[in-house]
Order: sequence, then structure tokens, then C-alpha cells
Amino acid sequence: MQLSDAGEFNAMLERCGVIFSKPPDAQVCRAYFEALKDLPLRTVRECVAAHTANGKYFPKPFELRPKRPPSSAGSESAFPPLFSPAWWDQRATMLRTMSPNYPGKAALDSLDLATFGKQPTPELRAAANACYQIAWPGQHSADQGEQW
Repeated sequence: MQLSDAGEFNAMLERCGVIFSKPPDAQVCRAYFEALKDLPLRTVRECVAAHTANGKYFPKPFELRPKRPPSSAGSESAFPPLFSPAWWDQRATMLRTMSPNYPGKAALDSLDLATFGKQPTPELRAAANACYQIAWPGQHSADQGEQW
């Protein structure tokens, strides 16, 4: 939320106070705004509406946050599968962001050892070198000697 949303936010809390017979004072409104300021006003508005329809008591700040579904085993990850093309793309982007300048062969050898272990397959070596070419075009050469 933006500071300019404070008026509408306070009005929502005051409506909750009327519904649940517990009107909030200015200090409570400020504390709730501070606790929920990372959320968009629209999200808070939806959560307030849901709570006023289903709640029994004046809400705590955590009750005005979106409910997260419980994680279940086997649910799809937000991350691409390991070593998939999308994974390599994200890795190249992350490397370029974290180190805009080519870090050198020794640093990449250490990174590869930590990522792939002592005996990577030739396919992993080729994919890692292609990733480095994307991250630092023209600065990394796959024939710079034996890796790992």
C-alpha cells in the first residue's frame, strides 16, 4: 500500500470496528497499516471483506493477509526442473546479475564443483559452458583447459 491509501485503509478498519463492536483508535490504525503495508490495497480490501463476512472477532493483522494453500508433497515447484533449458537460462541471468564482469576460470571451476559434484557428465560440462557463453558473451571459452 501507499501512504495515500491510509485514508481508505483506516475507513475499512473503522467499518470492521462497527461490525465487531471494537472501534480502532488512530494508534491501532497506524500499527495495522504498518503491518500490512507490503500488500496492495486491493488485496487488503478483499481480505477485509472476507473477514467481515466470515470472522467472529475484530481481525488481527495476519487475518487480513491472503490465505496460503497448504503445501502438499508432489505439488509443482515455482522453479524450473533442474538442468532444464529454463533452469540454465535462469542460471545465466543470475550469474550475469551477480557478476557483470567475467569472474575467471578458477571461480567458475569452484562454482561447477559445488553445483555438479566431482564427476559431471559431458552433457553437464557442455551445458555449463554454453551457460557461461550466454552470461559473458565472448569472455568464456570452453577450451580453456580441463574443468573440475
